[in-house]
Amino acid sequence: LEAAFRIVVSRGWDEVLLPVVDMINHRNGKWHNADQTGSAHSGEDISVVALKDIDVGEQIYLSYNGCSNDDCLGIVHTFTMPQILSNNGFVEQYPRRFNIAEDSPVFELDKNEDGEIEITWLQDDPIYEDLDFFRNNHDRLRQMKRHVETSLKELESYEQYT
Repeated sequence: LEAAFRIVVSRGWDEVLLPVVDMINHRNGKWHNADQTGSAHSGEDISVVALKDIDVGEQIYLSYNGCSNDDCLGIVHTFTMPQILSNNGFVEQYPRRFNIAEDSPVFELDKNEDGEIEITWLQDDPIYEDLDFFRNNHDRLRQMKRHVETSLKELESYEQYT
């Protein structure tokens, strides 16, 4: 019963399961190639439609936060990577959507062809306070990374004596 509950939580639309549709993975950006018409909560028929040509064998991706059906109205700028992790149990692949605070602009982090991370603002450009908050947290994360890397090196040298 617990395993069934986890499936509903990770794959369903709230309490509703949509056979086959629930097996389609989430991804935004250039990979987002399908959308769902109809609503999981209205009792109407649901269809999955291609947004572009999909090659044979190519994976189909829906967007859990960039879709155009009634189930997604209003969440495109609030249902970001932390909510996807909390509600669906996974960290989305690149591009990953974030917002700094509930009322701040949404942005995507994506890897370019060289593997470098790029940022794209998806709605209003950020105000100075948002950018300052972003810079401060970026600096904090870099300091944390250095601390973790140093701690791991110390741990490795300790382990060889145990």
